[in-house]
Amino acid sequence: MFVGALRARVYDDEVRKFVEGLGVEKISKRLVNSREGPPVFEQPEMTLEKLMEYGNMLVMEQENVKRVHQESTSRESSFTV
Repeated sequence: MFVGALRARVYDDEVRKFVEGLGVEKISKRLVNSREGPPVFEQPEMTLEKLMEYGNMLVMEQENVKRVHQESTSRESSFTV
């Protein structure tokens, strides 16, 4: 699951670059009924540095989710006293 999340992050960056290069205002014309066909993305380079960066970001996000959940649980238990 973790490897899948890393891979998704790398591809998210490729899609983001595509949209930024094309421009948000032109994205629907490029994707819907386009004569060019669907966009083709090359397999992105997954360097160790990039994977480590994304891995650390995922860990921080997971820690934040846990913290928010713990705070929510703590608040709920304080109301039921």
